[in-house]
Amino acid sequence: MNELMRIVSGLRLTLPSINLEQMIALERPAPSFEAHVPAEEGRDYWVYSVDGKTLDGEVIVVRASLPMQAEALAAEGLFDTIQGAKYFNANAGLQSEVEVRGVE
Repeated sequence: MNELMRIVSGLRLTLPSINLEQMIALERPAPSFEAHVPAEEGRDYWVYSVDGKTLDGEVIVVRASLPMQAEALAAEGLFDTIQGAKYFNANAGLQSEVEVRGVE
């Protein structure tokens, strides 16, 4: 886990950051692979940015056994974030839920 935190901290320092509005304005935002961190137990950690950028300093971290699974999860999460932002409710603000799947 220390390795994962070191990588995420390094990406926050080195990658440019965009906000939610800027991300929505991207023509075809997609997850960009940044790092793979083997887990001591369970599924590995896979780290992605959004087209080589952080979203307000944050990156996408998913747990999966295989690279194709990780990429699919990162793309699904990014798509859900963009869809949620597009349906932003001006009266209530951005409403979101966090779902944790496959946690061991």
